[in-house]
Amino acid sequence: MGLLTVTYKGEKLPIKIVKVNRNLSAPISSNLKKIGIRNGKDFDYVTQEEKQIAIEYVINNGTAENLKDFRRKMAKLLTSDKMGKLIFSDEPNLYYNAILNGEPTLDEEYLQSSGIITFIVPDGIAHSTIQKTFQASLNHERVMETTISNTGTESVPVDYEIKHNHENGFIGIVSEYGVIQLGHVNEMDMEEKEKSEYLLNYRQASQYEAMRSGSGIFFDPSYGKSGTFGTYNYDNKTWVSLASAGVGSGWHGAARTIDLPPDQTGISGSANFAMQGKVWFRPTSTNQCGIIEYCIADKNGRHLASARIAKWNPVTDTALLILCVNGKEMKRVEFNSALSELFVHNRGDFYISKSGRKITFCFGGLYSFNIPEIEKMEAKTVSVFIGQRDNYPIIPKMYLNYLVFRKDKVKTWHDVPNRYPAGSTVIIDGKSRKIYVDGVHRAADEVRGSKYFNVPPGETKIQFYYSNFCSPPPTITAKIQEAYL
Repeated sequence: MGLLTVTYKGEKLPIKIVKVNRNLSAPISSNLKKIGIRNGKDFDYVTQEEKQIAIEYVINNGTAENLKDFRRKMAKLLTSDKMGKLIFSDEPNLYYNAILNGEPTLDEEYLQSSGIITFIVPDGIAHSTIQKTFQASLNHERVMETTISNTGTESVPVDYEIKHNHENGFIGIVSEYGVIQLGHVNEMDMEEKEKSEYLLNYRQASQYEAMRSGSGIFFDPSYGKSGTFGTYNYDNKTWVSLASAGVGSGWHGAARTIDLPPDQTGISGSANFAMQGKVWFRPTSTNQCGIIEYCIADKNGRHLASARIAKWNPVTDTALLILCVNGKEMKRVEFNSALSELFVHNRGDFYISKSGRKITFCFGGLYSFNIPEIEKMEAKTVSVFIGQRDNYPIIPKMYLNYLVFRKDKVKTWHDVPNRYPAGSTVIIDGKSRKIYVDGVHRAADEVRGSKYFNVPPGETKIQFYYSNFCSPPPTITAKIQEAYL
């Protein structure tokens, strides 16, 4: 086999490959059926079974100690209850979702030992590591369109990224194989007694400068607020960071607050609202402490709702998500700040909404509370805080990204803030069939009857539709990863 090598779960196997049996495809069964008394049978359908890959190998023994180490290392790497990516060096851009099948052998001999490792590939195909992208553009009929070229041998799901350059209420994705619909096609024309309006729409770190520094209403009024904010660039985004925690004991750091502007009718205060944003909270050492808090206060200066992520114990990685309403703690969730993926750069999106007496938090999980006392409380200010505890080393990765505040049930307002505001991004995961708006799962956006579809080998034309008032149109990208027998 020459210099052929194999990697499993990201680790190159320390073996010399003698023979590999990948076959031309997974086993294929042709299913036939008997019709009446005629001779022979009619073809019905074809099924493809799981695929097996057998690798015959040799190793130089070296010493008995080396052989023992090899045996233990291979056993640890291969034994698992989860599939891993299997990659051969002659096809570095393809991987199999594989898991060990049967007993891997090792025949120990004097100078050279040999064995066989057999993997099973449940879906029977190889997947490309390369993501192909296809940009939609206006055709001669002024319809957004793209043609997906699948040069693989198997049908594959399609992911979509829709970046809005103007507000929009509807997304339609159409091909000969199916239709996906999000939102409401007639959203602009719907007669509603109550509408919604975006009071804050911070998509850039620089927009946080509109907030007042060194002030804010928080769950704990003892916070020291003499610190300053800065910025941090990562993943093509500019994040709000803590430049200086200032001085003080207990929690001290940087704070900013803003008075929510009145709606278009001139009325201030929001009894019904939704606030969405993004945080990054990850220590690099156990002894580090830090806190991030978002707080909404009412027009009387009272605490309405807050969520804070805090790690104050320098001897453990345990951190807390603490949700509070009307000056009371409602929920406390422990998580491992060093391992959890809840609040990292590519996740960390959160959501706080209030409708009358019901308030809902979406922070890694969904938490709702029905509190009669808050029914008539109206949001007036939004405050943010990033801080340090005493003189303990500060968590370096404490960042804020976008911040959006929407007022709901606005009466007698003549414009419609649509489902997807300008600057928002809709992601459709074709494999999981899930929809995300700015990182938050929005299953309710999907119109009943939508049919997700895969694209077969060859070319597939896909057209995209949106609200007629959405101009300029969204920037739409379709993405696939090819698969092969």
